[in-house]
Amino acid sequence: MLCDIYASEKKQEMYLYVRREQKLDELPQQLLSLFGNARHVTVLNITEQRKLARADANKVLAEIEENLFYLQMPPNRYGEEPQQWTGRELDGPAS
Repeated sequence: MLCDIYASEKKQEMYLYVRREQKLDELPQQLLSLFGNARHVTVLNITEQRKLARADANKVLAEIEENLFYLQMPPNRYGEEPQQWTGRELDGPAS
């Protein structure tokens, strides 16, 4: 899958992965508010075999298929795994 990768100008080391043809203004407003201004970093062809520095390629592909985006959160400075934000938070509390 050919993806555009954007860096957040609001939060250092936060990246947004989307399908190449995906328009950012079509993504959830809450995500865009959290992310802030997006600076295009690169275009990357992500496959299941692709090794990514801080994300699992299969998870990235699955999240893009399901939610139209994958948000890579900054690493925790205490060495813990970074928290992932999937957009399910937009649905509100479970009933």
